[in-house]
Formats: sequence, structure tokens, C-alpha cells
Amino acid sequence: MPIRPSGLQIADAGCGLAAHLAAEYQEGSTASEGGKDFHAQVDDYLKGRNTAITTQAVNLISILKDAAGGEEMLTEQSVILQDAKTDEVITQGTCDLYWVHEKQLTVVDIKTGRPEYLPDIGDNMQLHAYALGLALYKSVDTYIIGYALI
Repeated sequence: MPIRPSGLQIADAGCGLAAHLAAEYQEGSTASEGGKDFHAQVDDYLKGRNTAITTQAVNLISILKDAAGGEEMLTEQSVILQDAKTDEVITQGTCDLYWVHEKQLTVVDIKTGRPEYLPDIGDNMQLHAYALGLALYKSVDTYIIGYALI
């Protein structure tokens, strides 16, 4: 089983058990369930589904729409990053939200938890993995990664 993008920081720190731990202990907690609910609201709204949505989600979508400059924002995109020589899956996961504007990809990770536990954005291997996988798929020249903190 490949290491999930959220586990890449642990693997990079030299934990030889990262792949085993990823398989043994699947992601999930009360906090992550709340985050999933919020993500679902954003996803439903952007896909035109008529569902209940919080004011927080509406505000976030408004800010992100301004940042995207009218480009279509895509949510909950499955991303697979493979070794270019062997086609071995290095990691795979689900990107919260992204858009492409003039050959530049923007990847946004929506965070509803505690920001003090987030890695510095430049060191976030999870977002870099999503961006690299999507950049190859979308044939873009550059990418930007960022957090949307709720």
C-alpha cells in the first residue's frame, strides 16, 4: 500500500514504519469527520447540488472564487503520483480543491482544525505531491500551494 500524501512528512523524517503504519492505522477522527462535512458542503455547492451550507462555507467559497479569477474550481480530485521510470505508485490521495489559470495550477488544502499543527506551506509534502500529480496530468508550467484555514 502506498503511503498517503498526509503521511509523507513522517516517511521523510526517516520513519521506516510509515508504510506499515499507513496500512495499519487508517486516517480518521472526530475532528477529521467535521472537516469532511465541511469539505462536502464546499464540494456540493461548487457542483451545483442543492444542499444545506454554512455561512462559513459560503464565505470561503466567495474568497476562493475571487482568487481563482473566474476559473472553474474543482474539488475532491483523486490524485496519483507515479514514478516516471517504473510507473510504481509513490502516493495517492484526494486533493481538496484546485484550479488552473494560464498554465499555472493552484492547489488549496482546506483546514478546519488547528493551524499550529500544520507544516510550513513550503515544507508540506502532501500538497507538493498533489500539485506534482495534478501538474503532470494537467500539463501546467508552474504550481502554487496554499491553505484555506477555517
